[in-house]
Amino acid sequence: MPVAKGGSMSQFQPIVSDILRVNVECSPDQIAIIDPEKDQSFTWACWHSQVVQVANSLISLGIRKGDRVGTFLKDSIELPTTLFASSYI
Repeated sequence: MPVAKGGSMSQFQPIVSDILRVNVECSPDQIAIIDPEKDQSFTWACWHSQVVQVANSLISLGIRKGDRVGTFLKDSIELPTTLFASSYI
């Protein structure tokens, strides 16, 4: 991410969930993620909805901010979905 002259990254400390939030606001109908094996693609808005659903499921299982979440997933849409969901907690 470019930093203005004289600026520093400490002024903006993004977290993973910021990437999704910003893109949902700016480009909700653009393709966000593609899974070629399943021939699936999701827009930012649709994927955001899935991420929030997984985050809520994790919370209902007792996962709280600061907990570690481990996954065992192959390369698929579920992997980044779970990563982003855990950052929403």
